[in-house]
Amino acid sequence: MASVKVLLKTLDFPIAVNLAPSNVAAAILEKGYQSIKSSLDGLAQVNGEKLLKFETDGAVSDMIAHKVKSCEFYAASGGYGYGAYWSDGRVIRVLVEGKFPLDVEEQRRFWPRLNAWSHGGKQLYSDAELKKFEADYPLKPKVYKDFKAIQKDSKALVAFLDWARRKGGKPAKARDAYYDAFTGNRGYKDNDPVVVAAVKLLDEALKEYYKSF
Repeated sequence: MASVKVLLKTLDFPIAVNLAPSNVAAAILEKGYQSIKSSLDGLAQVNGEKLLKFETDGAVSDMIAHKVKSCEFYAASGGYGYGAYWSDGRVIRVLVEGKFPLDVEEQRRFWPRLNAWSHGGKQLYSDAELKKFEADYPLKPKVYKDFKAIQKDSKALVAFLDWARRKGGKPAKARDAYYDAFTGNRGYKDNDPVVVAAVKLLDEALKEYYKSF
């Protein structure tokens, strides 16, 4: 996935931090941290990660050492993982960090959670990305042994026929055969050649349908 950086909080100190008493600078920094802590907790809970302790005094020392008067808290994702960080432009401190799951079933649980955290302007994982994942890795449907069995489950049948329409080729021909043999008032019997031929096509298409997941 593409790298994304989302600012959570930017702090600009009213005077050069190296001229301010360290306890004043630390108080400003701590207040900024507390204002976003619930968001950091939420990010940690996406996949059961631990929110690391933020050492305010150490961060202020870094700022004094580098003679900077601004810093930021941000979240980022990309490559193999995601996290939240503090930086003064030179030093980076980790607040939360985790890896993206590799297993598809684990991803089914993970991506919706990261997407939920991403609402409200913090777009680490957008609605469009979640929608694409769900389209690329749809939930595998219940497997029926043949077309006659799936006929008894109207929702499963509709999903199968819709897939056949989108797939084209032989599956689409099987779908057309279904409508010819099983819809309308044609009154075909199970042993009618039209029905037998349609069922054969539909059984073959059904096997291909399950292999697509």
